[in-house]
Amino acid sequence: MQQSKYFMPILYNTSISMILVLFIYVAFFYFVDKPVMLWAHTAFAQSSKFFKICAWLGDSVKTAYWGILALIAAVLGGLARPLLRNPNWARSCLFFAACVLVAMGMAYVLKHTLGRARPVEYLQHNMYGFRYFTRDYNFLSSPSGHATGAFAGLLALGYIIRRHSITCLLLIGATLLALSRLVISKHYAGDILLGAYLGVLAVVWIQCFFPPRISYYE
Repeated sequence: MQQSKYFMPILYNTSISMILVLFIYVAFFYFVDKPVMLWAHTAFAQSSKFFKICAWLGDSVKTAYWGILALIAAVLGGLARPLLRNPNWARSCLFFAACVLVAMGMAYVLKHTLGRARPVEYLQHNMYGFRYFTRDYNFLSSPSGHATGAFAGLLALGYIIRRHSITCLLLIGATLLALSRLVISKHYAGDILLGAYLGVLAVVWIQCFFPPRISYYE
């Protein structure tokens, strides 16, 4: 496969990026997350209209919606080849489904392994830190599932469409959706960073081995 030549560079870049993201995440935990969360909680709560918009954006797009879209895409991908006789349609649907499901799977495992307390725990009980291996919703802050789903799904669409302007708009949308969770005190900045990274990582690796079009590397 021609795309296999990208394996070693992506593996190297992934290793470097993981170290960098881990360093930034730890730095955010100790120096950034609390002051930024408290600032956002105080500043944006006073702007009722802006807060309502962020609350609508952050709560209306449920994390589960990305999983549902991925499953629908997987079904359409399975049907596209025999019904439409279009292998590229099938690959695009399956590519989208794989990106979202892999990213969300990684986020799910990390959420329940880290067990990071959500901002509400700090605001109400002065609890800041981790409770490892938990299923308690208030301790499933990191990574942000909304950020993971948004970056995986919308970046995957960008790879499928292959228009830089549209991809930039999709990434701006993913960023706004992720940041809305910070404004309404559902996540810390480090949670959003880690979620976005997982979404991008899943897309980059999957497009290396299963591009959305057969002629993608030609």
